Amino acid sequence: MAQSNQINGFITNENNEIINGATIVLYDLNKNIIDYAITDQKGYYLISSKIETGYFLEVSYLGYEKKTVNLSINDTNKDIISLDITLTEETNHLDEVVLLLRKEEKDTVNFDLQKLNLQDNDKLKEILEKLPNLQVGEDGVIIYKGNNINKILVNKKETFENQNSLALENIENRLIEGLSVINNYQDEFSVDFDLQEETVLNIETKEEFKNVITGDLQTKYGHKDKYELKGSGFLFSESLNAFSTANFNNIGKTVVNYRELGAAFNDKQNFSIYSQRSLQSLFSTNENLRKDEYNSINLTLKKNSSKFKSSLLLYYISPNRINSSTQQLSSLDGTPLLQGNSSLQAKSSSYLGYFKSQYKKSKNTVFSLEGNLNLINADNRNTEKNTLYSNDQTIENNLFSTYNSKIFSGFAQLGVTSKLSDKLLWNAEGSFFMERNKLDDDIFLNEDLYQTQYFDFSKYNYDIQSTLSYNYNDQFTPSIRIAYNGEKSQLDNDDLQSISRTINTTDIITKITGKNLLGKINYFLSGGVRLNQFELDNSKSIEEFLIPLNIFSEYERDVWRIAASVKRSFEFNDLYYGLTTIQPFNRLVQGNSGLLENLQTKNNYQIGYYYNNIFDAESYSISTSYSDTKNPIELQFISQDNGVSTLKAYKTDYTRKFNINGKYAKTLFPIDFPLNTSIGLSYLKQTFPAIIADGQEVLSKQNAISPKFEIESLIDFILNVRLSSNLKYSDNVLGNNNYHSRYTRSIASLLLKNDHWDGKLSFIYDDNLVNDQKFQRKNINLDLSYSWKKFTFSLESRHLFELLDIFQNEAYNFEIYSNEGVVSTIINDASLNYLILGLKYNF
Repeated sequence: MAQSNQINGFITNENNEIINGATIVLYDLNKNIIDYAITDQKGYYLISSKIETGYFLEVSYLGYEKKTVNLSINDTNKDIISLDITLTEETNHLDEVVLLLRKEEKDTVNFDLQKLNLQDNDKLKEILEKLPNLQVGEDGVIIYKGNNINKILVNKKETFENQNSLALENIENRLIEGLSVINNYQDEFSVDFDLQEETVLNIETKEEFKNVITGDLQTKYGHKDKYELKGSGFLFSESLNAFSTANFNNIGKTVVNYRELGAAFNDKQNFSIYSQRSLQSLFSTNENLRKDEYNSINLTLKKNSSKFKSSLLLYYISPNRINSSTQQLSSLDGTPLLQGNSSLQAKSSSYLGYFKSQYKKSKNTVFSLEGNLNLINADNRNTEKNTLYSNDQTIENNLFSTYNSKIFSGFAQLGVTSKLSDKLLWNAEGSFFMERNKLDDDIFLNEDLYQTQYFDFSKYNYDIQSTLSYNYNDQFTPSIRIAYNGEKSQLDNDDLQSISRTINTTDIITKITGKNLLGKINYFLSGGVRLNQFELDNSKSIEEFLIPLNIFSEYERDVWRIAASVKRSFEFNDLYYGLTTIQPFNRLVQGNSGLLENLQTKNNYQIGYYYNNIFDAESYSISTSYSDTKNPIELQFISQDNGVSTLKAYKTDYTRKFNINGKYAKTLFPIDFPLNTSIGLSYLKQTFPAIIADGQEVLSKQNAISPKFEIESLIDFILNVRLSSNLKYSDNVLGNNNYHSRYTRSIASLLLKNDHWDGKLSFIYDDNLVNDQKFQRKNINLDLSYSWKKFTFSLESRHLFELLDIFQNEAYNFEIYSNEGVVSTIINDASLNYLILGLKYNF
């Protein structure tokens, strides 16, 4: 192995004064970053790396000219290279100086927050959005160099796991001493060959917030009885990290999302379609609602010791929402079928609990027990006033429909991982899942019962698997996994047809994992044989062999990364496709048992390039994916009768989806006038053969392009500006019919910030076009707060000029669908607006 050289020395200015925090970057001949260092309080730096011909150093610091030092051929033969460097004061501005980085340990990036113009009440989400090297999505997604961050540590202790949204909305800058990204994090309770590493975010808290309970209490109240009551509490200590949040409001604020909840509760066992629908309604966010009440309580406990590690997550979630909309239904040739006004109320109460405990018997053996219990009670009601068009006649009616479900599910898994020797690792797991649902759906026509259905749904699943891995070396670690899974699901109806399905699956999968192959390549590939045996209604038995496949590789240098993956998976169609069922809302779906005989086969291909240069506060990425699903289920429109649409489920040959995403972000002019800029572009193409109303098979094609940009000033002044614009243009082709839409949202915000004041005034302009219908919408949002000691006084308003009747908006959001062989346009015709005063107390 090549031996490293050491480069060390002191950085001073022309007056021989030490410079603390100067950046020294080692480049190769092609200006690739090899290593870097930051001077300490004595102005000292140290870089340890193999030096080759053509390498050079760049030294920079705020207010000084950047200096380049070339390393000679003689330097490559020295074990220690001592270089003291003097910087000259810069009279002009610098636009390439490191702003956001300090390096303290290998594979850890520490962000300097002092230059971001932050105040104590700024939330973690606002802080991360100011860092061009991180991407933050609306659903709590945090991305660094193409890797999703799903775990947030506090003081190097695991605290928020699949709970990014809770951290983003509740952790405030007043608690934070520093932020860092750790690229090679390993759970101290994991037993493996040091091959499993993940990217995590670490929050270092200030000393006064360690080992004490801290948090805040908020109350807000205003016009037309709008309110919000909110509280959060945190305890960050050496052995226990705990937090609790509570939010009760009728202004549409949610703090938990479906993606994160699914990752926490659905990682081991898939929810049924009924649980998915009910859970998605809990977390759906829509500013265009007539009523939006949301109540939630969360408690999370993380306990650690040298031998035990345990987690407990408890959620109570209870929304009550009313969505008011207008629906237009027409045939593909433009003949109107229905126009209706609907009011949909979605109300539910859910109790979700998850636990996990791990016991480290020795450094080589860890036992684990985890599980969850969930109770969901959903009550959905829809009222429609329809105008029906048939045979040159116009008929009006009223429809009232309900979709109620009571769902109970539970999961438990026991596992053990043991390193039998330095080269041999064994893992075994056994799990059990059950779900019981009561489904009650009714449709009333002018107060008379029109359609009804009552089902009991049950699902039982058990899984046993064992894996043996052999570590030949870090570059080559093969393993073999043998697994057996049994499942029985059933839809029962005393009066109508019922259906049941039993599935038995046996897997023999081999996997090869490696890291640092050829110095920088990490990879894994797995494949094998799956035997599926399943029965329908205890009579028809089907057996088939499948070949699952999963390949991943990445090549990473200091500032860029390339990742590629190929995956083939299989999925059974939902059981309700075997029957004729009522679906929300006012839809009668005709299925048949033949649709349950075929598996969906999904092939997915992805590749991406990710560049992240923290020295220049610059990042960009481009990624593309292609997926091909065989035997998916689609719906064909058959008829419309009294406002109830009848559709037929059918199996199509394929669905193909192609997607490209790109983004560029950089901090411009970081010295004189820092600007955070971000430009993004995505393109989607989707095709599948569809059957339209007359039974004709046509090709359904969708093309959508979505550019967006955002720019925000970060000057050290009381006022800053943020500008953003999002555009989505979509073109849908169904046979010879073409439907297009355009959605544009532009926002101009004035940001107010100093030691006491924090405010944002936003002007929002929406310009929507659906076919030949054009609608515009204008709004004003306002957030203003004043902090005094531990108190914060606030004024908050959404859609203020609608509230004051200055803007007369009528249509708020559009959706258009044509895939089912009929054109359906949905227009939201109500919006939630409010003006409230608030008081917050930090403790």
